[in-house]
Amino acid sequence: MEQRKNLIHPGTLILFLLLAGITALFLAFAAAYIYVRVTKGGIPMQVPSLFYFNTIIIIAGSITLEYARQRFETDETRMMLTGLILTLFLSLGFLIMQFVAFWKMLSENIFPSSGNPAAFLYLITGLHFLHLVAGLPFLSVFTFRAFKKTREQVQELLFLSDPDQSRKLRLIGFYWHFLAVLWIMLLIFFILNHTV
Repeated sequence: MEQRKNLIHPGTLILFLLLAGITALFLAFAAAYIYVRVTKGGIPMQVPSLFYFNTIIIIAGSITLEYARQRFETDETRMMLTGLILTLFLSLGFLIMQFVAFWKMLSENIFPSSGNPAAFLYLITGLHFLHLVAGLPFLSVFTFRAFKKTREQVQELLFLSDPDQSRKLRLIGFYWHFLAVLWIMLLIFFILNHTV
């Protein structure tokens, strides 16, 4: 039994394998961008100004989710629920503002077919967008269950003391933090490629 406790939970293993795959995917696209830029030339694109604002939003969402996780661990239900709702709204806000940034680029006649730098900017940031969209159902379901299970005192106690719920929230939080750090790294990558 003691040996079983020390095993990595399958959900944790799956998440780490998924994050390793996502990291490899983005590294491959970043390397391809650098290769194409060096071999084909071309003027790199300036990072859209809305991307900076989106950075603040995604960092704020990561902070509110961590806040919710900590409140879960200290049995502060209302504050946990507040953190989860804020994270959902911030995540939706990020996606909406990212869509606005893409729309603004298109309205300025910057299309994916405008050249390699534009194509890679759309591709890489679009992939990040899709990975955040893919995480939203997990966050939404957890938030819905948290609201449902904390209406009554007994159910609330069972929910907050359930190690499976704690693990789920921790894994969702890890995924969100990963996406926030990935976004920051992508922003730095595009800024550096524009200035060099």
